[in-house]
Amino acid sequence: MATKINVRSPFYVKASPTVGTLVSVQMELYIYTGVSTATPSSSDLRYTITKTPLDSNNYVVFEISELVRDYLDIEFDGTYTSYSIWVHPKFTITYNYVGGQYTETPTPINYIALDGYGYFTDSINPELQRDALQSNLIIYKDENEDVILPVFAEDTNTVKYYQDATLRHTVTITDNGNTNQKIQYISSSVVTGTFNKIVVNYGAGTDKTFTVEELQCSKYTPIKATFVNKFGALQDMYLDRKNTESLNTKSETYKSANINLSTLTYDVNEHQKRTFDKMGNETIVANTGYISDTHNEVIKQLMLSEQVWLEKLDGTDDVFPVNVTTQSLQYKTSVNDKLVQYTLNFEYAFDKINNVR
Repeated sequence: MATKINVRSPFYVKASPTVGTLVSVQMELYIYTGVSTATPSSSDLRYTITKTPLDSNNYVVFEISELVRDYLDIEFDGTYTSYSIWVHPKFTITYNYVGGQYTETPTPINYIALDGYGYFTDSINPELQRDALQSNLIIYKDENEDVILPVFAEDTNTVKYYQDATLRHTVTITDNGNTNQKIQYISSSVVTGTFNKIVVNYGAGTDKTFTVEELQCSKYTPIKATFVNKFGALQDMYLDRKNTESLNTKSETYKSANINLSTLTYDVNEHQKRTFDKMGNETIVANTGYISDTHNEVIKQLMLSEQVWLEKLDGTDDVFPVNVTTQSLQYKTSVNDKLVQYTLNFEYAFDKINNVR
């Protein structure tokens, strides 16, 4: 079973000799995709770093998350893909012992890295949950869309769909050791009939139950926001109420010399103040429906995400990258606010005029 690394947070590995006094540690860091192996290919060696101990310490510590994250690029075009990589730090430890200098090479640990993060309160090297890779136990479903539930394949056994107490369908999770299926996105498209509950069985037979609620009918075209959540998985959230789009432009101007010196005339239909380098960027303001205050954690993770995409559910299947421009948000609760609803601002992550060179 591989230990998970969440590479948006620091991950520290420590090396020390079993006996004697440490001289230095060389770390060879292998990063690769595919099936896990005890001996990665030499072509998978990404970094070689040597460190010596500080002061009287008999150990050294390496922080590897920043190095690993360079090799974990997440894209989304409407298809849910497992993004994870193997991380294999190999240590060569040089130490002094009984008048001589020796080396040892501990058996390397293979880690599996995801683009997740821990909160400060999750402490150092947080692994986080290894079953369903989302925090909320209430899932809101658009009537015309499937529920996509991300699960960690190593520890998840089954995903079952129920309508109340009636079992509708069972999905059995298998793990072949390849990074392209470590995160599996289980779609409710396999279910025949209605369902209002999903039960994930994981570990040594523990169940986690998700309640599924269908969004109320709306006169507005719903928007599906897909984002990389705290666990490094793609997660959906619906913004099914009023949404408005705007165009913001910016440009440079200069004054043109329009006079014809030979005739001492100028054309009154010609621009004296000329515009150049005019660009535009579209923004969208979208609203959730009334949701449970347990969804505050989903809103938090959406705002903290560095990778977000929006899809208008108008039948076009167009998915566009966006940045969340809402910088602050006051959490709402049913106790304080009765009804919980949020407004979020997004900026399309590209200029309106094609200037890709």
